Amino acid sequence: MAKKYFEYIDAKSSKFWEITTSSKKLTICYGKIGTDGLTTLKEFATPAEAKERAEKLILEKTKKGYAEVSIGKITSKDNKQPDSKKNKEIKVYIDHNKTAYADCIKWISRKNINKCTPFLDIIRCELNSSEYSFLEFSKNDFFDPNIYNFDAILGDEKNEYYLCYTLDFKVNLDNYHNFKKALKYSKNYVEIVLGFKDEKGIILNHCYEPVKDCPSKFEI
Repeated sequence: MAKKYFEYIDAKSSKFWEITTSSKKLTICYGKIGTDGLTTLKEFATPAEAKERAEKLILEKTKKGYAEVSIGKITSKDNKQPDSKKNKEIKVYIDHNKTAYADCIKWISRKNINKCTPFLDIIRCELNSSEYSFLEFSKNDFFDPNIYNFDAILGDEKNEYYLCYTLDFKVNLDNYHNFKKALKYSKNYVEIVLGFKDEKGIILNHCYEPVKDCPSKFEI
């Protein structure tokens, strides 16, 4: 297993980026220094392909100004601020690892979906027959989201894909009373909305259209 860690610090931002290769698997963790960040995992056909992809991503990051930091001098873990609400956070698991449980989408971006990186964007839960309650990544409603074994499986129609993966994240439900009510109403079933970033880490806007949403069990 090979792990490399990089930081980018200037007057406006302080970010970290960590990449780990293990055989055919490539794990990337990134975010603001002082947080756990967002983690994604992708598996390639061969170890050589995973290594080649890692080297390409490292080159892109260093060109953007990221500097490698030895593991023993990592600052992000030391700079975490104590969180009085930490003990109220729960860890949640979602299983979309089979096509029978997977959302189906129509990919409309010109980018290759298999070269893009998914991230957990929105979790929605039915509050009543006409309303939903939401948790959103952009509002920091949940923490430490991790997506594992993501695979976009081609469907029967052109540009149709089934999104297969498992994920976990942390959330303090005491801060979201409507969402707790929605979980009770929906019997703990939620709908997951993924976002995607291109190879440069840029979020793709309106890159797909939903074909079928498959509710998932909110498992603690």
